[in-house]
This record gives sequence, structure tokens and C-alpha cells, in this order.
Amino acid sequence: MDVRRIALVVAAGLVVAACGGGDDTATTTTTAAPTTTTAPPTTVSTTAAPTTAAAPTTTTTEALREEAPLTGVPVAAVPDRSAIAVKIDNHPAARPQIGLDRADVVIEEIVEGITRFLAVFHSDVPATIGPVRSARTSDVDLIGMLSDPVFSFSGGNRGVLRALRDAEMLDASANEQPGLYRRVSGRRSPHDFVVDGDGLAILAAGRGIPAPVVEPGTAVRGRASDGVRLTMAGTTVEWRWDGEQYVRRQDGSAHVADSGEPLTAAAVLVLTTRYRTSEADPRSPEAVTTGDGAAWVLAGGQLVQGTWVRPQPDDPYLLLTPTGQAVQLPPGQRWIELVERGDATEL
Repeated sequence: MDVRRIALVVAAGLVVAACGGGDDTATTTTTAAPTTTTAPPTTVSTTAAPTTAAAPTTTTTEALREEAPLTGVPVAAVPDRSAIAVKIDNHPAARPQIGLDRADVVIEEIVEGITRFLAVFHSDVPATIGPVRSARTSDVDLIGMLSDPVFSFSGGNRGVLRALRDAEMLDASANEQPGLYRRVSGRRSPHDFVVDGDGLAILAAGRGIPAPVVEPGTAVRGRASDGVRLTMAGTTVEWRWDGEQYVRRQDGSAHVADSGEPLTAAAVLVLTTRYRTSEADPRSPEAVTTGDGAAWVLAGGQLVQGTWVRPQPDDPYLLLTPTGQAVQLPPGQRWIELVERGDATEL
């Protein structure tokens, strides 16, 4: 989205304003669920402020002349590869997830009675990622803003696969790249299905780097906030500021990755999102991620109320304050929570 387009969006009056579930086998998918309204939640907000991020590979400040496109972290050189999006399971039996703590951006969406993650890797690609699960029609428009990514998923029903054919991406699903997938011991099926991250990185090499998923803005000071609690399809998520970053808890317990590291974020975007019934499967909800809605942006221990705007599937999210000012995020990992109205409360 260029400057003229942003100006048109703001001038048009677009004011500032999802885990596992019973799922099929490695090559199955479901889709669609009940529709909800998009009205802004009474507690929705947005935030921005400084936070720490993964340490760059060089120690000399002078060498850090570029920024990682998805995190804004200073780096010596941006990897010459496209984004790698992986659909990751969030069923209790899928935890701890493998490699999720090393994603640049994680988008959490509601599926059938639970949530699932669309994890986006670019700066760092783990050797193994998973458990990998099936795609949903919600992913089609989200893939659009990732600038022709490599998309890894276990499969999908015919309706989902049909919808994905028109998406700008390289299909690296288990159907198309079976040699990249395997089952690991110590986990029960279907929560044991993982993908070779090194193989995905080879597919992504030389395909062009991704564009930011959040439109750049300016630093906006919010009010102090300890964090947020989300109730998404029966899954309870808590993000709490620890003085340096946001730390995730899920269903009353610390949420850690297979590495033993906690899942953390420099910024958490809570975006009120309408869900409608997917045409691919009447049991599956589909997130409507274009348009606008209420937003909370949490960063640096602060919360800023506002609105998200995203006119087209290939546009990034634009985060606006009530006065129409675009919000700048701090460098580091970002989590995007696609919640329904009323799902979020402050801690």
C-alpha cells in the first residue's frame, strides 16, 4: 500500500479499530463455521513501544544496515528468500510445538472449536517445524500479504485446495512435496507430522523477500497495561508484559516450544475479526481479514486503542489510532490474534 492509498483509506473515514480442534489426518482439512459480527470490542486497543528482539548475527552496529522485513530487527543482510508459511497445530496433544518460537510472525486463527497457527519464517528457519496440519479457507487471504510465500500444510479438503489454487504462493504441502514430511516418535497421530525446514528454505531461496505484514507508521505512546486475556473458541490465551517482552500462557499453563523456550512476542496485535461459514466446509469458520475492525496493539508494556484497515488480500495490515495516525511497531517477533468480538479483556 503506497502513501496515496493510505491517505485515501484514512480520509474515507476508516477510523482506528482463533486452537486445534478435531482435525483430520495429515492430508485432510476442514473449513467454515458460524458467522459473527465485526463490531469493535468494548475493550479493543492497539500499542506500540520498544522491545527487545532476537540478537543479530553480527556484533558491530555499523554492519547492521538493513532491517528484517517481517520483524524490523537490524541485520547485516536480509536473507534472499521468500517467506515460509507453515500451518501449525495447537491441539493440546500437539504441544509443545516444534520451531514455533523462531517464527518472525505468528497468526492465530479460530478453526473448529480450537485455534491453529499460521507461522511465518524468514529471518530464521528451524531444521524441523510442526506439528503441521491442514489448511483452511481463512489462509487464502492471509497468504496474499506474504508476497508469494512457500506454504507448508498437511493437505486440505477439495474446497480448500480449490481456493488455494488461485493464491500467490508455492504449494509445499505434503501432497506436493511428500519427501519433506515425516512422523516423529513420542507423539500420537495426527499430532506427530513435521516438515523439514531446511528443505522449505531451499524452495524459498531466490524467490524475492517478503514485504512487511504491518504497514510502517510512527511511534505512538499508549497507556500502561499488563497485557491481555483472550478466549478463542474455548482456548484461553494470556499475554503478560514481563518488563522486556510479552510472555504467552495457554489454558492456565506456560506455553513453551519443544526447545524449552517460552513463546514470547515484542508486539501482540489483537484484531477483532468477523468469522463466516466457509464455503469449503459448513463446519469450519472462515476469518474475514480484509476490511476494517477494532484493534489492540500491545507493545512495550503499553496499550493503544485503534482500528485495523486492510482493503485487499495483498495489502498489509494498517494500524490506526482514533485520530488516524499509523502505529509503528517495535522490532521483534509479532503475534497477530484474530479474535471475535468480546474475546479480549485487559489483565
